[in-house]
Amino acid sequence: MNSAVPTPSLASSSTPSAGARLVSSEGRTLPLRAAELTVEAAAGLGRVVLRQTFFNPHDEPLRLTYQVPLPADAAVSGYAFCFADQRVVGEVAPKQQARERFEDALLEGKSAALLEEERSSLFTQELGNVPPRVEVTCELILDQPLKWLAAAGARGFAGWEWRFPTTVAPRFSGAPGRVADAEKVVVDLSVEPLGPRVRVSLSIADALPEGAWPTSPSHKLNVARVEGRAKVELGGDAGAALDRDVVVRWPGAPVVAGEDAGVSLELARPDAAHLGAANSYGRLVLTPPPIEPGREVSAVPRDLIVLLDTSGSMRGEPLAHAQAVTEALIRSLRDRDRLELVEFSSRVRRWSQAPASMSAAKREEALRWVGALRASGGTHMRDGILAALASLRPEAQRQILLITDGLIAFESEIVQAARQHRPPGCRVHTLGIGSSVNRSLTRPVALAGGGLEVIVAPGEDAEEAAARLVAHMDTPMLVDLSLSGSALREVASVTVPDLFLGAPAQIPVALRPEGGTLTVRGRLPVGSWEREIEVPAVAAGEGSAALVKGFARAKVEALEVEAACGAERDADIERIGVGFQISTRRTSWLAVSEEATVDPSRPTRRETMPHQLPAGMSVAGLGLREVSGGVVRNEEGVIVGSSGHRAQRSFGAIPGPAQAPSPAAPPAPGRLRKRASARKLRDSGGKTRSRGRGGARPSPMPPPLPASPKGESGELGEGWGGAAPARARKLQGRLVRATAGLAVLEVVLSSALTWKRPGQVEVMLDNGFELRAKVEARSSTASGDLEAGQVLRLVLRGAFPGGILQLRFRVGAEEWIIQL
Repeated sequence: MNSAVPTPSLASSSTPSAGARLVSSEGRTLPLRAAELTVEAAAGLGRVVLRQTFFNPHDEPLRLTYQVPLPADAAVSGYAFCFADQRVVGEVAPKQQARERFEDALLEGKSAALLEEERSSLFTQELGNVPPRVEVTCELILDQPLKWLAAAGARGFAGWEWRFPTTVAPRFSGAPGRVADAEKVVVDLSVEPLGPRVRVSLSIADALPEGAWPTSPSHKLNVARVEGRAKVELGGDAGAALDRDVVVRWPGAPVVAGEDAGVSLELARPDAAHLGAANSYGRLVLTPPPIEPGREVSAVPRDLIVLLDTSGSMRGEPLAHAQAVTEALIRSLRDRDRLELVEFSSRVRRWSQAPASMSAAKREEALRWVGALRASGGTHMRDGILAALASLRPEAQRQILLITDGLIAFESEIVQAARQHRPPGCRVHTLGIGSSVNRSLTRPVALAGGGLEVIVAPGEDAEEAAARLVAHMDTPMLVDLSLSGSALREVASVTVPDLFLGAPAQIPVALRPEGGTLTVRGRLPVGSWEREIEVPAVAAGEGSAALVKGFARAKVEALEVEAACGAERDADIERIGVGFQISTRRTSWLAVSEEATVDPSRPTRRETMPHQLPAGMSVAGLGLREVSGGVVRNEEGVIVGSSGHRAQRSFGAIPGPAQAPSPAAPPAPGRLRKRASARKLRDSGGKTRSRGRGGARPSPMPPPLPASPKGESGELGEGWGGAAPARARKLQGRLVRATAGLAVLEVVLSSALTWKRPGQVEVMLDNGFELRAKVEARSSTASGDLEAGQVLRLVLRGAFPGGILQLRFRVGAEEWIIQL
């Protein structure tokens, strides 16, 4: 077993902006062993079960962090973990409450799992107190809407697509402070290939046309027909690498069987005890009617603005594919259409100063301009989209197409621009390019812009992708849609989308449980269109729970778009998350074992499971170079880290969230004192520094400093208003938690140490006060010989009216200092 502390190989100063840390997994036993996806798909909906198997390779309890990529439009409807002979089922709670209960469980020696949403497509999963040498399986249940692909002429088929992400790509966050939670979305990327793989088992209940089979642009498939269903597995016995989206497509019909062509409605109602039991919930599927024979639709001239992301993350295969799709789109434009091309990276650059009509000469000029593009620099997307959102000729169908991998952390800024600056009648579409597109950007921008989201992976046929885009974006067949009627209570979508030829829309609705009428109205190119549906009564507990969860997820999506535009929607999002038991930005899944599984006074281990660099993405495009000889250099050749101990020290062993708040309760009388000189603390370099209060989650783990060898001590230097002892042991720690009457601190060790647990400590606060606090022996690490890579914990009881800067205590003749 290799128990060395994981060694990041990139300087931390560049981490928040680049969105990634390069880490070396060489010589490490990684905790993730395998992943498995089991899917039941039918009529546009998928029930997905994701199982992840982890193993604690250590002789100590393990706390594990793993970022989980999930579909942006799926509802996380269930959560559990299993180990030994136990199955622990989770529940959804408000985010801060779930975090506190998780940390409490760890202090009690219980095993616990926490799933927090950072973005709609990015979750942080933490497993705490995994017993030594024990395997744990985490189970996530998702209700996922499927994507309908319109027919692209002779180059494709009409049918359903299931897409699931398997890795996390870095997100550019811009200048420091621009993204408040930038550290939460920073990903550890392994320099070496990772061993874990994913197996997929997909069962398709839709009736497939004779001779038609599911296909995949991402993986080889094994397909069989079993009991009238298509059973799909990925080719190969070992499964697939975790480096790209898994995509499966199959031909089918967009309308639920048995309903009238054009409109179908599927209904469900939760149990009587459910928050939403006063409503029934429906999935309304609208398919535009075919054009009557003999009636032609005049093509409306298009003003198309293509926004091309040429930032560093697009370097290589992603940009080449984006160029191929863009060139195919340019060739599809008619003479009456006008085109504008804008590229953005660290700056915005236009092809021409004004939209150009598509003459043959202009078409060739545009193709040459696109072909000469190169990727480098950051992603200043907001400037690009604002430049494109200028009012164009009113008689044209004005459309903006954003082509990007979406890899930014300030998604809400772009959503706001698309929503608030979009001229009337303009549509903003998104085309995601890459193996791991950030759908937390591409999906809400399309929703806010009244457009469509299309994802194209490297290796897909560019001409077919362009034809499919044109089929989606060409003259809409049904616009200005509205819903009304005695049965309708609420539409969950941000907007009711336009309908394009052969492309259905799925609209989640809340309805009266006793039923009534539901009327859909809109405009066709040749006149008005209306359809009335009789909605039946629905009894409590009837229908698929996936419809109820799907409505809740769609409603949260709509609220998040409003929140991005400045509205206060956090309370509504939290209420829906708890009431409908789904993950949201304000609610988390938590599962805690009933009994203690480990001794909380034992030292522990921490691991952060890295991800594989997405297929086709360039490390150099992120501003880094590959490790060579144990050294990592940036593009300028400057050494920014190594795979050895020095890189670890400059970086920290355990990246974590922001510092927990300090409670304001006053300390007990007689236990608090203040010295003028205690307002400043000098480190060994003589520089003055202070520590302020932070946010709601634990602070990042600072770099682990080498502990003094057994029998030795180090110089403390000046501090705390008086002369320090000549010999003292110094450790570097972090504040994990601070609540009323409780503070939890942890230290990760980079070398062996004989630890002596104190009964009480002196605490220096950032406001200059000093106080004494009692050490809770039951949950604090017991005295003993500790190894490098182990984590020791101190749990303090007392009131702390300020941020904790330093602990100081004496055990026998030894003086100890823990610096935060």
